[in-house]
Amino acid sequence: MPDAVINNPSEPQTIQTFSSVNKSSNKFVFLSTAIVGIWSPVLNSYVRGRVILDSASQSHFMTLQFASKLGLEKKKVNLAVSGLSENSINIKWKINNAFISNKDSSYTSPLDFLIVSSITDFVPSTQPNFRIKKFNDINRSFLADPTFDEPGKIDMIIGAKLFYQIIKDGRKKVYIDNCIKKFWEIEEIILDKSLSKEEEFCEMHFRNTYRRDCTDRFIVYMPVQDEELPTLSNSLILAQKRLNQTIKKLDRDPHMHKLYSEFLEEYESLGHMQRIPYNCFSPINYYLPHHGVLKSQNNSTKLRVVFDGSAPTTSGRSLNDILLSGRVQEDVFNIMLRFRKHKIDLKADIKQMFRQILIDPTQRNLLRILWKNKPWEKPIEYELNTVTYGTKSAPFLATRVIKQLCLDESDAFPLAAEITLSDIYMDDIVTVSKIQALTANYQWKHISSRDNPADLISRGVNSSDLEHLEFWWSLPSSAMEEIMDDSRQNDLNLSEKELYLTELKTVTSTNLILSSDNI
Repeated sequence: MPDAVINNPSEPQTIQTFSSVNKSSNKFVFLSTAIVGIWSPVLNSYVRGRVILDSASQSHFMTLQFASKLGLEKKKVNLAVSGLSENSINIKWKINNAFISNKDSSYTSPLDFLIVSSITDFVPSTQPNFRIKKFNDINRSFLADPTFDEPGKIDMIIGAKLFYQIIKDGRKKVYIDNCIKKFWEIEEIILDKSLSKEEEFCEMHFRNTYRRDCTDRFIVYMPVQDEELPTLSNSLILAQKRLNQTIKKLDRDPHMHKLYSEFLEEYESLGHMQRIPYNCFSPINYYLPHHGVLKSQNNSTKLRVVFDGSAPTTSGRSLNDILLSGRVQEDVFNIMLRFRKHKIDLKADIKQMFRQILIDPTQRNLLRILWKNKPWEKPIEYELNTVTYGTKSAPFLATRVIKQLCLDESDAFPLAAEITLSDIYMDDIVTVSKIQALTANYQWKHISSRDNPADLISRGVNSSDLEHLEFWWSLPSSAMEEIMDDSRQNDLNLSEKELYLTELKTVTSTNLILSSDNI
């Protein structure tokens, strides 16, 4: 590869270059361009310029205008440079050891440049007639030339001597049909995904460790990476600091302070947490910082205490860092698709779902909290006894317990188990009534709406009236009687239209909250 340096300026020499620009009215060819910096000792900084990377050029070139801006020392030469159609130009000046750098200064190199009056017209010559900016595949900030598709002047040519050192592996290709492809990928019905190794471990861990106590309440273990447990160091310092911040905030808002105290008192009274004896020692423990979140609901304010399982210990590791999440549920698309198939929706919410599930006592040292009512009081240490929101594994444990409950009780309650397994979304069961579809017609006699609670729910009833209604948990014997009283017989004597009009109601929606406390 010839060198551009001439030892004898009086004897002209010829250096060939094959740099070219392709201009077409119908097609665009984007040349390899980049934004680089050239060190200017006069300005004591890098001056940014636009270059063409030309693998067919045997030398590096710089425009006279850009060279003047740099203030670098120029040396006289006598060169002839030939290019397309063997046309040649005379080179009179060159710059030695100009330091070139990329945008983030991760690469620098000294180069010798031949000075020419101009290099080429704007590149590209015109703005492309298609909008490449809309292609989300390209993150322009990572490109060597973020404005590669905008016409702009060229300050330098970098030739083959450096070309192959700075071109990175890999190419980015943009296809117009990518948008259509992404659309169909989003709309595609996804088949059941296989479990990852982490999800398989969580599943087997649950099966091997869960149990039910004498009251049939579930007791579970959090899926912990046991080898990571020793990485949990001191969490008490941060928990104390966050508690003091919370108490100061509560002191400025007596109403919130009252709600906060009542929340934790209820937590303890329900057996969801307990005080730790002073002589209780555990080599590894974790203190959860907590704070309150106020939520306005039905002209009242409700407070929820949020526990922070991601708070780092002094080692930088948190409880959530050593917990595994597991698979929570099937794809929400399938749940919503089944939900939209029917006109009538019946929604049941499991009250305090996480807190209905006990954590094994051997792991409760990882669920400790501090609490005090006044800034000057000594904090009281508690252990949380139940699955705790704010911990990484809580959603998995809650939904997995629901699944296990359905499997355990499917023989006694086959229809309820089927609906719960297919239509549960976290702690909400979103389903439709299948009574008429799943029950033989001969089991049902005509019952008017005023006597039929199922009919009331399907046709509409005010939520305030629900507490005064009597609900059937099984079909009343009167509905099975062959001989009906006169009032029921009169109802049957009505025409179909009259019967429909007498029982037509305005449809309203309501939520039923099912709690283990009242079942």
